[in-house]
Amino acid sequence: MNSELSKGQLKDISDGVAPHRHKEVEHLIERFELEEDAETEIELDGNTSEKVYEILKYVEVEERREIIQHLINKEAPLRKEVLEKLRDGLRGSNLELDQDDDGYYELVHPVSEPAQQEKKQHRSYIEQHAPIRTVAFLERARKELAQGRNAEALWYGRNALEKMTYEDCHYKNGLAELAKKSVALIDREQHHNDGNTYDYEMLANPYNYCSTIGAHPDNVGSATNLQAKTGLVQVEQAVYFVLKKGEEADEKEVNLGRWNFSRLY
Repeated sequence: MNSELSKGQLKDISDGVAPHRHKEVEHLIERFELEEDAETEIELDGNTSEKVYEILKYVEVEERREIIQHLINKEAPLRKEVLEKLRDGLRGSNLELDQDDDGYYELVHPVSEPAQQEKKQHRSYIEQHAPIRTVAFLERARKELAQGRNAEALWYGRNALEKMTYEDCHYKNGLAELAKKSVALIDREQHHNDGNTYDYEMLANPYNYCSTIGAHPDNVGSATNLQAKTGLVQVEQAVYFVLKKGEEADEKEVNLGRWNFSRLY
């Protein structure tokens, strides 16, 4: 598969998702900070579809993907004719449209059937066994991501982790409990001399990342689609890992007082 979209493919995509008003194209240019390029490098004559085509042709691959995703989100729910143009444009590339449970479409790299099945199994396990509020925050995070509200998606991801523990206990205090000598459910090998273990850092990193990028979107600016998507993948994997450790604790008859495993047993 080709990693680059051809000019013909970009034309099909532009015809499908270009906004109807020229003002919206101006907003697109502002959102992705292309004002200077629009004045000097990008040819912005013609209708909105032609303008979007010129923008997509000019930008780098990763930013192109973010712009296309942004336009898809703006068009949601996608009409049949829009879907057809998008699928025509993506055919033969390394991208495809994936529809989530809420009907939103996302640009993704195709994955093997076993990998897709494993992802579904992990998500189903989380929905069955994680605290209700964790599940609710994860669902909201995915909706925010689908709507292009990336920093907000990360904020809800952080809250999903926080709801894994009881109200009077911080998420990281819960991780510390898993690493206690009397519990020893996560790796106790310290990373340098800071007292944290490799497992602890692996589970704490999604929280730190979501807190930094998504906690105060007005202060830190808008997170990118790639940042939000990566952060939420890490959050879901951390939730899954901790739930599995909860199962292990039950098998070993280890009492954990900081984690809300009420739906696990």
